[in-house]
Amino acid sequence: MSRRLFCLNHKNEHIRQRIAHALDLAVVAVFLSYLMVGTIATASEKEQIALRNDPTQRTHMVILDASSSMWAKLQGTPKYEILKRELPNVLEKLPPKISYGMMVFGAQQRKGCKDVSYPLKVNRSKKINSAQILKNYQPKGRAPISFTLDKAARSLDYTKKKANIILLADGYDTCRSGPCTTVKTLKKKAQDLKVNVIGINLSKKNIKNYQCLTSHTGGTFANITDAKSLKNALSKAFGFPSLQHQHLFLDFLADYKKRKDRPKLKEEADGPSRVKLAATLSKNSAFLEKDIQWRIYKKGAKSKSKTSDSDVIKKQTASPVVYLEPGHYVVEARYGKNLKERKTVSVPPQGMKAYVINLKAGTLKLQTSRVTAGPILENVFYEIYKTNISKGEKNVFARSFLSRPEFLLPAGDYNIIARYGSLKLEQPVTLTAGKIFDLRLAFNIGRLSLSSLSHENGTPLSQVVYNIYHPASKLYNNSSNYPLLTTVENDPVISLPEGQYLVTAEYKHLRLQQKIEVRVNQTAQTTLNFNTGTLSIESFLSNAPQVRLKDSISYRIYRLDENAKRREVVRTSQPNPKYLLTTGRYLIKGRYGTINADIEQTLTITPGKEHIARLAHNAGRIKLSLTKAPQSFPIQNVFWKIFANQDLNTSLWNSNRPVPELILKADQYHVVAEYKGQSYEKSFTVKPGDDISVNILAQAQNMIR
Repeated sequence: MSRRLFCLNHKNEHIRQRIAHALDLAVVAVFLSYLMVGTIATASEKEQIALRNDPTQRTHMVILDASSSMWAKLQGTPKYEILKRELPNVLEKLPPKISYGMMVFGAQQRKGCKDVSYPLKVNRSKKINSAQILKNYQPKGRAPISFTLDKAARSLDYTKKKANIILLADGYDTCRSGPCTTVKTLKKKAQDLKVNVIGINLSKKNIKNYQCLTSHTGGTFANITDAKSLKNALSKAFGFPSLQHQHLFLDFLADYKKRKDRPKLKEEADGPSRVKLAATLSKNSAFLEKDIQWRIYKKGAKSKSKTSDSDVIKKQTASPVVYLEPGHYVVEARYGKNLKERKTVSVPPQGMKAYVINLKAGTLKLQTSRVTAGPILENVFYEIYKTNISKGEKNVFARSFLSRPEFLLPAGDYNIIARYGSLKLEQPVTLTAGKIFDLRLAFNIGRLSLSSLSHENGTPLSQVVYNIYHPASKLYNNSSNYPLLTTVENDPVISLPEGQYLVTAEYKHLRLQQKIEVRVNQTAQTTLNFNTGTLSIESFLSNAPQVRLKDSISYRIYRLDENAKRREVVRTSQPNPKYLLTTGRYLIKGRYGTINADIEQTLTITPGKEHIARLAHNAGRIKLSLTKAPQSFPIQNVFWKIFANQDLNTSLWNSNRPVPELILKADQYHVVAEYKGQSYEKSFTVKPGDDISVNILAQAQNMIR
């Protein structure tokens, strides 16, 4: 099982925690310590061995060979170039608790036997930029290895502290000194000194010489012949089983220390019946010392609503001793807002029974950046949801505006939502009891720069409404009905996570959409071309083409598709409108008045061109009245109907105004006026440009029988 486990790739912290949770720690301990000491022992013995080799309890010094022999090539590449390229890949992956320094010999003098430099003093690995330090690393001189080992041990204060030296060299000492003798002398005075050797294509003689150093100090030895083997050799020299399992190994050590140092609750056989209670965040963690709320009630009362206050005992001390009648009880421990756990306990007839409530909590640490490994963002709003898949429920567990929040949460599956301005990022996580999940989110932001043109080589448009949709992305709400972002800025530059987006641009009645790809740390320059021409509309009476109509005029503009189906794009009552229209065929329909003075015209819009639609209306104005005699005042309370002569069954227009004025196209008409149960009629003709009055006398000759 262990071999299969450690063949897995632990690049993802989430996978690491799930594996650590799934394994029995004793099995892990046996395997890890077996890798380090190579002998068979009990699980307890192996745990002790692993604990003594804890890399975080040692100070490390990496010694690099810069003697002239490092110019020699290994698999076509100079040896020093291999170190320069591969060392940062290992050093920058070290856990942040590891402290190390760096020494180089032979880099400054061609024949110096005391040529040792310190490009890096001992520091925590999280503060070290190893690639920058190795930038000027280049071979030059001799190899004073014995002198360098002595300097390294002294710099690590080896007589008072645990020290670990890691030597990377391709040959033996060239200054006529004995490294093996030096190491033996250092070992006698050292508190706990290890010397590890990573040889680079060593000869058989040098392999034997270097094994003297490691055998006397319990260090590791490796003779590498390629870049790949360098990584694991260096990781083992630091005290880890392999490069991939550094964090898992440290977790194991931390867990073992907790189990080893954890105090025990004592039980007593004498005295009154009582229980002693304590709570922990996880199975092997220390007892909580404050802020615990206890609630104890008789077993069988399932909830507070079924238990009277007199039946409930409440405590707020860390480890209370509660005196109870013998029997079975339910103990509930609460810690903070999110942690709650219940346990059934038995109170003996006499004496004290001890119970530990495991809250089964893990720690979640969050931070977010624009791009991977970028600066941490401030003002990020976090929401943590726990999803109950079986019930379809989604409960908010915690919220925070802190830039690096930490949460104590019950073990389980969660969804993390991070919001930064209009950006939203969602990430599922699984928390394991007793583990720390350090999650770094990255929006992987790029930029989208938008602008719009009426047509190619046309002037830029302002007051354009841009909507950005990303309906398929898990970063956002999957609903395509609502945009992720809307802006009316001129030429906006918008930050977005990388991915495919649909951008719509709306300018007055125009609408354009385009798919756009945003990439990390890049700006997508996008100009949306509406591809429009200009349409102006003028209306006049056919008998007076020089006079434009300015009132009682309305227009509808329809776009015609290939099947001559029309879609209305504009409706207006402006007298002489001017519009931008996308390229295509259009139908312009003008109406003079409100009844039937319509005229249509079809034209094709070409991008960048100006088009004029001139509509000549054959229509006139009329004024209706009903009087009892010529020149008398119009009668009130009249209901009017107008019919076309071709269809006397269906009225064109109805009104109850006493003296209506209206516009009709040139034609023959029949009008009916209804007054006090009687109907009066008259026929009339409208000619282009007419402005006439049609009067009906309310007399017998005009009455409809």
